[in-house]
Amino acid sequence: MAVRSASDLTVTLGTNGAQIAWSELPSVFKSARDLGVNGAVVGWCHPYDRLLANALSYCTWYPTPIFEQARGATFGETMERQIGCMAGTPYLRQRFASLCQASLVDSLSLVTNSVYGLILLHLAPPHRPGIYLPDRDRYTIFGMPKATGYFNNLALADRFLGQLRCAMETSGQWDKSWVIISADHSWRDSRLYDGVRDLRVPFLVKAPGAGQHLNFAPRMNTVLTHDLILAILQNQVTNQTSALHWLNGHQSDEPPVFIDHHD
Repeated sequence: MAVRSASDLTVTLGTNGAQIAWSELPSVFKSARDLGVNGAVVGWCHPYDRLLANALSYCTWYPTPIFEQARGATFGETMERQIGCMAGTPYLRQRFASLCQASLVDSLSLVTNSVYGLILLHLAPPHRPGIYLPDRDRYTIFGMPKATGYFNNLALADRFLGQLRCAMETSGQWDKSWVIISADHSWRDSRLYDGVRDLRVPFLVKAPGAGQHLNFAPRMNTVLTHDLILAILQNQVTNQTSALHWLNGHQSDEPPVFIDHHD
Protein backbone atom coordinates (compact mmCIF):
# COMPACT_ATOMS: atom_id res chain seq x y z
CA MET A 1 0.00 0.00 0.00
CA ALA A 2 1.38 3.42 -0.95
CA VAL A 3 0.19 7.02 -0.82
CA ARG A 4 -1.39 7.96 -4.15
CA SER A 5 -2.63 11.41 -3.20
CA ALA A 6 -4.00 13.29 -0.19
CA SER A 7 -7.29 11.46 -0.71
CA ASP A 8 -6.26 8.08 -2.11
CA LEU A 9 -3.94 5.10 -1.76
CA THR A 10 -2.43 2.64 -4.21
CA VAL A 11 -3.25 -0.91 -3.11
CA THR A 12 -1.54 -4.10 -4.28
CA LEU A 13 -4.08 -6.93 -4.42
CA GLY A 14 -3.03 -10.15 -2.74
CA THR A 15 -4.96 -12.25 -5.25
CA ASN A 16 -3.11 -11.31 -8.43
CA GLY A 17 -0.60 -8.60 -7.50
CA ALA A 18 -2.44 -5.94 -9.49
CA GLN A 19 -2.24 -2.34 -8.29
CA ILE A 20 -5.43 -0.33 -7.98
CA ALA A 21 -6.58 2.89 -6.38
CA TRP A 22 -8.27 2.51 -3.00
CA SER A 23 -11.14 4.71 -4.27
CA GLU A 24 -11.86 2.18 -7.03
CA LEU A 25 -12.32 -0.73 -4.66
CA PRO A 26 -15.82 -1.76 -3.53
CA SER A 27 -16.91 -0.94 0.02
CA VAL A 28 -19.89 -1.74 2.18
CA PHE A 29 -20.88 1.95 2.06
CA LYS A 30 -20.85 2.02 -1.75
CA SER A 31 -22.95 -1.14 -1.84
CA ALA A 32 -25.34 0.34 0.72
CA ARG A 33 -25.72 3.51 -1.34
CA ASP A 34 -26.58 1.38 -4.39
CA LEU A 35 -29.36 -0.12 -2.26
CA GLY A 36 -30.65 3.37 -1.41
CA VAL A 37 -29.25 3.40 2.12
CA ASN A 38 -27.61 6.52 3.57
CA GLY A 39 -24.24 5.88 5.19
CA ALA A 40 -22.62 7.86 8.01
CA VAL A 41 -19.29 7.62 9.85
CA VAL A 42 -17.84 8.99 13.07
CA GLY A 43 -14.25 7.88 13.41
CA TRP A 44 -10.68 8.69 14.26
CA CYS A 45 -7.18 7.99 12.90
CA HIS A 46 -8.23 7.34 9.27
CA PRO A 47 -9.39 10.28 7.07
CA TYR A 48 -12.78 8.76 6.34
CA ASP A 49 -14.14 11.91 4.73
CA ARG A 50 -11.50 11.74 2.00
CA LEU A 51 -11.34 7.98 1.54
CA LEU A 52 -15.13 7.41 1.47
CA ALA A 53 -16.35 10.79 0.29
CA ASN A 54 -18.33 9.39 -2.64
CA ALA A 55 -20.17 6.83 -0.51
CA LEU A 56 -21.23 8.73 2.63
CA SER A 57 -24.02 11.14 3.47
CA TYR A 58 -22.31 12.28 6.69
CA CYS A 59 -18.81 12.01 8.10
CA THR A 60 -16.80 13.32 11.04
CA TRP A 61 -13.31 12.10 11.83
CA TYR A 62 -10.56 13.04 14.25
CA PRO A 63 -6.83 12.70 13.53
CA THR A 64 -4.58 10.72 15.84
CA PRO A 65 -3.19 13.25 18.36
CA ILE A 66 0.41 12.10 18.02
CA PHE A 67 0.35 13.04 14.32
CA GLU A 68 -1.92 16.07 14.60
CA GLN A 69 -0.91 17.94 17.71
CA ALA A 70 -0.97 21.58 16.69
CA ARG A 71 -3.43 22.26 13.87
CA GLY A 72 -6.85 23.56 14.87
CA ALA A 73 -10.02 24.63 13.12
CA THR A 74 -9.35 28.31 13.85
CA PHE A 75 -6.26 30.51 14.23
CA GLY A 76 -6.88 30.86 17.97
CA GLU A 77 -7.26 27.10 18.46
CA THR A 78 -4.07 26.48 16.49
CA MET A 79 -2.15 28.94 18.68
CA GLU A 80 -3.51 27.28 21.81
CA ARG A 81 -2.51 23.84 20.59
CA GLN A 82 0.99 24.93 19.59
CA ILE A 83 1.55 26.22 23.10
CA GLY A 84 0.05 23.03 24.56
CA CYS A 85 2.51 20.89 22.56
CA MET A 86 5.28 22.11 24.81
CA ALA A 87 3.78 20.05 27.65
CA GLY A 88 4.69 16.85 25.78
CA THR A 89 3.02 13.54 26.68
CA PRO A 90 0.44 14.96 29.14
CA TYR A 91 -0.80 17.21 26.34
CA LEU A 92 -1.19 14.23 24.01
CA ARG A 93 -3.28 12.46 26.65
CA GLN A 94 -5.42 15.57 27.01
CA ARG A 95 -5.94 15.67 23.22
CA PHE A 96 -6.86 11.97 23.23
CA ALA A 97 -9.41 12.51 26.00
CA SER A 98 -10.91 15.45 24.06
CA LEU A 99 -11.11 13.24 20.97
CA CYS A 100 -13.00 10.57 22.92
CA GLN A 101 -15.49 13.06 24.33
CA ALA A 102 -16.12 14.84 21.02
CA SER A 103 -16.60 11.62 19.05
CA LEU A 104 -19.14 10.38 21.61
CA VAL A 105 -21.19 13.57 21.21
CA ASP A 106 -21.17 13.12 17.42
CA SER A 107 -22.11 9.46 17.78
CA LEU A 108 -25.08 10.20 20.03
CA SER A 109 -26.52 12.53 17.40
CA LEU A 110 -26.17 9.86 14.70
CA VAL A 111 -27.60 6.79 16.44
CA THR A 112 -30.82 8.67 17.21
CA ASN A 113 -31.28 9.80 13.58
CA SER A 114 -33.33 7.40 11.46
CA VAL A 115 -32.15 9.08 8.23
CA TYR A 116 -29.02 6.92 8.25
CA GLY A 117 -29.43 3.23 7.55
CA LEU A 118 -25.76 2.27 7.96
CA ILE A 119 -23.59 3.90 10.62
CA LEU A 120 -19.98 3.19 11.50
CA LEU A 121 -18.74 4.44 14.87
CA HIS A 122 -14.99 3.94 15.03
CA LEU A 123 -14.49 5.06 18.62
CA ALA A 124 -11.11 5.31 20.32
CA PRO A 125 -11.59 3.47 23.66
CA PRO A 126 -10.09 1.11 24.77
CA HIS A 127 -7.13 2.13 22.59
CA ARG A 128 -4.06 3.42 24.42
CA PRO A 129 -3.01 5.69 26.02
CA GLY A 130 -4.83 5.07 29.27
CA ILE A 131 -6.71 8.26 30.09
CA TYR A 132 -9.67 7.16 32.22
CA LEU A 133 -10.16 6.57 35.97
CA PRO A 134 -13.27 4.36 36.35
CA ASP A 135 -13.56 4.70 40.12
CA ARG A 136 -13.78 8.49 39.77
CA ASP A 137 -15.49 8.58 36.35
CA ARG A 138 -13.08 11.16 35.02
CA TYR A 139 -10.19 11.57 32.60
CA THR A 140 -6.56 12.06 33.55
CA ILE A 141 -3.44 13.36 31.83
CA PHE A 142 -1.14 11.36 34.09
CA GLY A 143 0.45 8.11 32.93
CA MET A 144 -0.39 4.60 34.11
CA PRO A 145 0.86 1.07 33.32
CA LYS A 146 -0.25 -0.16 29.88
CA ALA A 147 -2.31 -3.07 31.20
CA THR A 148 -4.04 -0.83 33.76
CA GLY A 149 -4.67 1.77 31.09
CA TYR A 150 -6.25 -0.81 28.80
CA PHE A 151 -8.71 -2.07 31.41
CA ASN A 152 -9.51 1.47 32.51
CA ASN A 153 -10.20 2.48 28.90
CA LEU A 154 -12.23 -0.71 28.47
CA ALA A 155 -14.48 0.54 31.27
CA LEU A 156 -14.75 3.83 29.35
CA ALA A 157 -15.77 1.93 26.20
CA ASP A 158 -18.45 0.15 28.24
CA ARG A 159 -19.80 3.48 29.50
CA PHE A 160 -19.82 4.86 25.96
CA LEU A 161 -21.86 1.88 24.82
CA GLY A 162 -24.23 2.38 27.73
CA GLN A 163 -24.82 6.00 26.77
CA LEU A 164 -25.36 5.07 23.12
CA ARG A 165 -27.84 2.37 24.06
CA CYS A 166 -29.71 4.71 26.42
CA ALA A 167 -29.97 7.35 23.68
CA MET A 168 -31.22 4.78 21.17
CA GLU A 169 -33.80 3.44 23.61
CA THR A 170 -35.05 6.96 24.37
CA SER A 171 -35.40 7.76 20.67
CA GLY A 172 -37.02 4.43 19.85
CA GLN A 173 -34.14 3.26 17.65
CA TRP A 174 -32.78 0.46 19.83
CA ASP A 175 -35.51 -2.10 19.14
CA LYS A 176 -35.48 -1.24 15.42
CA SER A 177 -31.74 -1.49 14.84
CA TRP A 178 -29.04 -4.03 14.23
CA VAL A 179 -25.92 -3.34 16.27
CA ILE A 180 -22.55 -4.99 15.58
CA ILE A 181 -19.73 -4.47 18.08
CA SER A 182 -16.19 -5.43 17.13
CA ALA A 183 -12.65 -4.01 16.99
CA ASP A 184 -10.15 -3.12 14.29
CA HIS A 185 -7.38 -5.08 16.01
CA SER A 186 -6.70 -7.22 19.05
CA TRP A 187 -5.12 -6.01 22.29
CA ARG A 188 -1.51 -5.53 21.25
CA ASP A 189 -0.21 -5.48 24.82
CA SER A 190 -2.07 -8.61 25.95
CA ARG A 191 1.23 -10.30 26.89
CA LEU A 192 1.56 -7.80 29.73
CA TYR A 193 -1.54 -9.33 31.33
CA ASP A 194 -0.83 -13.08 31.26
CA GLY A 195 2.18 -13.57 28.98
CA VAL A 196 0.02 -14.70 26.04
CA ARG A 197 -0.46 -12.76 22.79
CA ASP A 198 -4.22 -13.01 22.30
CA LEU A 199 -5.28 -12.26 18.72
CA ARG A 200 -9.02 -12.43 19.35
CA VAL A 201 -11.35 -9.46 18.94
CA PRO A 202 -14.87 -9.05 20.31
CA PHE A 203 -17.78 -9.76 17.97
CA LEU A 204 -21.33 -9.13 19.20
CA VAL A 205 -24.44 -8.87 17.03
CA LYS A 206 -27.74 -7.49 18.32
CA ALA A 207 -30.80 -8.01 16.16
CA PRO A 208 -33.89 -5.75 16.25
CA GLY A 209 -36.31 -6.48 19.05
CA ALA A 210 -35.83 -8.40 22.26
CA GLY A 211 -34.58 -11.95 22.37
CA GLN A 212 -32.52 -14.46 24.28
CA HIS A 213 -28.80 -14.32 23.54
CA LEU A 214 -27.25 -16.96 21.30
CA ASN A 215 -23.58 -18.00 21.31
CA PHE A 216 -21.53 -18.66 18.18
CA ALA A 217 -18.51 -20.76 19.11
CA PRO A 218 -16.71 -21.65 15.82
CA ARG A 219 -13.63 -19.74 14.74
CA MET A 220 -14.36 -16.99 12.23
CA ASN A 221 -12.76 -13.97 10.61
CA THR A 222 -14.51 -10.65 11.16
CA VAL A 223 -13.88 -9.65 7.53
CA LEU A 224 -17.23 -11.43 7.08
CA THR A 225 -18.86 -8.38 8.67
CA HIS A 226 -18.98 -6.75 5.21
CA ASP A 227 -21.08 -9.57 3.75
CA LEU A 228 -23.22 -9.89 6.89
CA ILE A 229 -24.17 -6.21 6.75
CA LEU A 230 -25.16 -6.48 3.09
CA ALA A 231 -27.22 -9.61 3.86
CA ILE A 232 -29.04 -7.63 6.55
CA LEU A 233 -29.65 -4.63 4.25
CA GLN A 234 -31.01 -6.99 1.57
CA ASN A 235 -33.32 -8.69 4.12
CA GLN A 236 -31.58 -12.03 3.69
CA VAL A 237 -30.87 -11.94 7.44
CA THR A 238 -33.83 -10.68 9.48
CA ASN A 239 -33.37 -11.84 13.08
CA GLN A 240 -30.80 -13.33 15.46
CA THR A 241 -31.63 -16.90 14.48
CA SER A 242 -31.08 -16.24 10.79
CA ALA A 243 -27.90 -14.32 11.65
CA LEU A 244 -26.62 -17.41 13.48
CA HIS A 245 -27.50 -19.63 10.51
CA TRP A 246 -25.74 -17.17 8.18
CA LEU A 247 -22.56 -17.25 10.28
CA ASN A 248 -22.66 -21.04 10.40
CA GLY A 249 -22.89 -21.09 6.62
CA HIS A 250 -19.91 -18.77 6.16
CA GLN A 251 -17.29 -20.43 8.34
CA SER A 252 -13.67 -20.73 7.26
CA ASP A 253 -11.35 -23.43 8.57
CA GLU A 254 -8.35 -21.31 7.62
CA PRO A 255 -9.32 -17.66 7.99
CA PRO A 256 -6.91 -15.03 6.64
CA VAL A 257 -4.10 -14.12 9.03
CA PHE A 258 -3.29 -10.45 9.56
CA ILE A 259 0.32 -9.74 10.45
CA ASP A 260 0.43 -6.95 13.02
CA HIS A 261 3.67 -5.07 12.46
CA HIS A 262 3.24 -3.34 15.83
CA ASP A 263 4.11 -6.63 17.55
